[in-house]
Amino acid sequence: MGMFFSCRHQKCLKESSFEYPDGKIWAHQVNDTLTAQKKSAYFDGMELDLNFSSYQNRLFVGHELYDSVNMLTFEAWMAAIPHPQEHWYWIDMKNLTVSNADSIADIILKVSEEYGIKHRLMVENKNEEALKKLKEKGLYVILWVDNIFYSYRSESKWRKLTRRQINYLHPDALSCEYSMFPLLTQSFPDQNIHFWHTPAPYNDTNVAQTQILCRDTSVKVVLVDYDYPVEY
Repeated sequence: MGMFFSCRHQKCLKESSFEYPDGKIWAHQVNDTLTAQKKSAYFDGMELDLNFSSYQNRLFVGHELYDSVNMLTFEAWMAAIPHPQEHWYWIDMKNLTVSNADSIADIILKVSEEYGIKHRLMVENKNEEALKKLKEKGLYVILWVDNIFYSYRSESKWRKLTRRQINYLHPDALSCEYSMFPLLTQSFPDQNIHFWHTPAPYNDTNVAQTQILCRDTSVKVVLVDYDYPVEY
């Protein structure tokens, strides 16, 4: 299927000032302190999942809110990393809403400023209105893009919806599953693109796919479950 993209308006241009590391391959779902200590020795960037507890007004590390039973706060996770200011961070903010965005932003800003990582941290979610509140507070944001293969939208409808979200939010990056390559990069070449190539065990086929993703200039980050980054 042919694809055409045109950017006729200034608002379509990249506006992000986020400075990426040299390494595009980041560690996926680094949700405990031992894994963080191990993978921080090999990866420039790490992705972690956070959930907000409105009752405690705290951010807990974990893929689901019930993971808060482990009582691992974002602050404690950061404290466990040697030289945290030498790394980059992708926060998958699981339960971000318009109503809790201000509280979440305040906590992330406090922690990121304490560890000197505000300029190395991005927050991901699919709610563009909630992300806009974080962006207005000074945080870098990643718009989680709808996967056309799961939503069953037509390409034209998907592209129109995504462009509307981009024009409203002006995100610092877009993110999606690697199966959306190259559709996402070709549809929005004006954006920084993040992919997750997970779950994918380390083998020749998966490594080759990771390398293909990383060689695209629009792709800035690829999340992997590998123990170590791969050459690309």
